[in-house]
Amino acid sequence: MAGSGAEMHSETGAEGTRGPVESTALPRGPAFAATLTIALLSLLASTALAALLLPRALPLLNPALAPFLGSAAVAPVEVAGNRFRPVVYGEGGYAGNASRITSLRDGEAVLVAKLREPANHFPFLRWRATGLHPGYMTHLFWRVAERPDELFSTPLQYAGQGANWANLSKHPDWRGTITELGIGVFGDLRETAFTLEAVALEPYSAAAARRVVWQEWTNFLPWQQNTIHAYRGQTPGMLVSPVLLIGAATIVGLGISAIACLLLGRMKGYAGFSHNMRWVSLAVIGVGWLALDALWQHHLTRQGAETRLLFAGLEHEEKLLADWDGDYFAFARKISETYLPGNKDSIPLLAVPQTPKRYGFRIRYHLLPSHYADISHFSYPPGGSDYLRPMNSDLLKKAIRSSEYFVVITPPQIKANKVDVFSLANVEPSGIEENVYANEAAVLFKVRLEDD
Repeated sequence: MAGSGAEMHSETGAEGTRGPVESTALPRGPAFAATLTIALLSLLASTALAALLLPRALPLLNPALAPFLGSAAVAPVEVAGNRFRPVVYGEGGYAGNASRITSLRDGEAVLVAKLREPANHFPFLRWRATGLHPGYMTHLFWRVAERPDELFSTPLQYAGQGANWANLSKHPDWRGTITELGIGVFGDLRETAFTLEAVALEPYSAAAARRVVWQEWTNFLPWQQNTIHAYRGQTPGMLVSPVLLIGAATIVGLGISAIACLLLGRMKGYAGFSHNMRWVSLAVIGVGWLALDALWQHHLTRQGAETRLLFAGLEHEEKLLADWDGDYFAFARKISETYLPGNKDSIPLLAVPQTPKRYGFRIRYHLLPSHYADISHFSYPPGGSDYLRPMNSDLLKKAIRSSEYFVVITPPQIKANKVDVFSLANVEPSGIEENVYANEAAVLFKVRLEDD
């Protein structure tokens, strides 16, 4: 039958005619077009349903959003870029309503604005900036009236130039009355100006929730140490994984397509179309898989461009210095070649608070095989944390008793050679002979030997 969408034939045996038997051949021509059309329309319908229900489902998946749900009637609070006062920077100025940084001071710049708004009205942040690239990290800083002496921060990822979004509700310190907002830039501008146009606090709304989810899916996350095992391209603590949402949409799409095939099979001119259900189902699954793969390929393409920019034409050591942990490699190489004895002693490695564990493990890697940085006994991340155990008085005393030298490292946004690392950890130093060497990543200390 023309337009049936399936090829049928009768099978005859010793017992007579058994009736129509379904062909397993792939649909062709109009049947193939109808199969693909049903698959695409089913996925579009399930995706629209997912987008409609997503804002209501997110608080169930993320309990931290619950305190912010009553903020829907609150208007966004936008702070123009020219209201941000530069407190640390090299060169820059104002351009209309924007703040513009053209050079950094010692690899950093910080812009600060005053305001007074309740945090529980605004789970999301929208910020507009240009000149964004992976050569530097951008951080949001804030203070609250209830704890005025404390400064809180979180990294800001970006998906592209212009408007970007962030979920602040997941941070336990985004509470109380916000009195100060800051935008920090740390790294290398690569001769490109950073222009901050505006920062806005956004209440919970369906549109904002969808934008944050899409932002988290498309953020550019450069490769890091654990990328050797897997590169998922997912923002840490994201509201919902693309695998979960696209998978759910695919399952719903399968149900919609099955119903469509059954209904079409009963219509005049489409008799037998229900037998195409297997091909429609495969098409739905294939399109869902392609959507996930396209997202991953998008991340991979951006990382490929960044890799070529950083490493093309460089020798091996130059590549190490140009990498994301270049300062930590430079520190490890310098102390290994110049200061540490050649007896392969274990060197205690301590850390200031909020130091990501990957930097400690990279220093340990770069010191091998001539020396071993002891993380296990001094700074191993507690309870599966992403941060090294911060230094305290007991760990400092243990390090002094254990070795003639020890290392204290800082996160990239804190320049170890510009600060007192012990004050950052609220530790009173004693038993230390000298600061032997420091760069932006870490400090090597020599222990004062007691007289016999």
